[in-house]
Amino acid sequence: MLYRITEIKTRHDRGHDGHTYMIVEYLTDGGVFVLRNDFCRLMPLTKAVVPRDGDGNPELMDGSFADMAALRQTLEDAVAAAIDPSTDPAVRRAWDAINTLDFKREDTAVNFRDQLMDAIQGYWRMASQANWTGDHTMDGTQPFFKDGVFVSQTGATLPPRDDVDARGVATDADVMSMVGESRDLP
Repeated sequence: MLYRITEIKTRHDRGHDGHTYMIVEYLTDGGVFVLRNDFCRLMPLTKAVVPRDGDGNPELMDGSFADMAALRQTLEDAVAAAIDPSTDPAVRRAWDAINTLDFKREDTAVNFRDQLMDAIQGYWRMASQANWTGDHTMDGTQPFFKDGVFVSQTGATLPPRDDVDARGVATDADVMSMVGESRDLP
């Protein structure tokens, strides 16, 4: 299966101002059109991540790293020995780390291309399982089918959109390199 992004713009209509708008076509390996969909997403610029050490252990707010396997084992041993967490510092630390999720968090920039690919792949999984074909955009005047049967759609036209992009999605070189050519759907 191939996909081709035909448009990436920004919506500025009521309720969707600043949302990234993308039209994607899905094609057979021979290039025959199967399905078209439009995506409207408010792309986050950052996401919170928990820093980890080289072994993948999460960092706690106090700057130490939690060996989760060891913490779980500590709690299992404490339960087996009927140790009260309030009387044993190691058990209390394990309890706090696992139950309060007191992990340090840092904001990191998101990868727009990865977000778009997640949307493209996720939609195709759903659409292929539902056996959709045709045009599944907001343009309700175009034919859309499920199992080969015409499905009536609401809506009449595609939403207003333009190239004004305060979030930088449509000007991201990595994203714009995705527009226009047919590519294999991973």
